[in-house]
Amino acid sequence: MKVVYLDTNVLMAMLCPEPETDQVLGWFARSDGIELVSCPWSRTELASALAIKQRTKQLSKKEVELAGQKGLSILASTRCELVETIDFDEAAVLCAQSGTNLRAPDALHLSLARRTGCTALASMDVVMQKAAKKLGLRTVNFSGKV
Repeated sequence: MKVVYLDTNVLMAMLCPEPETDQVLGWFARSDGIELVSCPWSRTELASALAIKQRTKQLSKKEVELAGQKGLSILASTRCELVETIDFDEAAVLCAQSGTNLRAPDALHLSLARRTGCTALASMDVVMQKAAKKLGLRTVNFSGKV
């Protein structure tokens, strides 16, 4: 079974109109046999991203509430891995490497993905994808297979 770490930007594309929504939904529909992994931090990122959509008037309050409920439902169907101190330490090492250009939350996700045995990363963040490949993780091609 392929084990894929689900980045919040992919979750957002499932929930809200984004340029990548059709491709992401198609990939998700074809994801039988793939175990998706997330962490509790994804809930915080989801809430933040949806709040930004509401503040910038891209979504109404009702749309945000519905997307939030659906997002939490999707996250509930993933294997939720708890973040450990070792993940923060690894994320700090990744952030300190100037060539990665990783932001702390993305480095934390990558550290967790590696520690928990994920074989691939589902993300639309190009910086995160490059770092994932350097760490030995494949990245999802949303128009094709993992």
